[in-house]
Amino acid sequence: MCAQALAQRKLPIENRLRSGDFDLTSNKIKVMTMNVSKDLEFPVVALPGDAHVPAAGEDEKAAARVFYVAATRAT
Repeated sequence: MCAQALAQRKLPIENRLRSGDFDLTSNKIKVMTMNVSKDLEFPVVALPGDAHVPAAGEDEKAAARVFYVAATRAT
């Protein structure tokens, strides 16, 4: 949904579906899940939908660990 909204506004985006599938140095907005953000750093990070963590039926501790990884990706 985020990638679609950005694309509709004609903003340059790259979707990251797994490690190694885009150029980190390109001047585009990187769109990815919290899980695939591990070991990366960015100047700015936005976490839309963070009010929905954990998802229904998801383990709270596991969701907290993944959220922490995503939230600490900003340099």
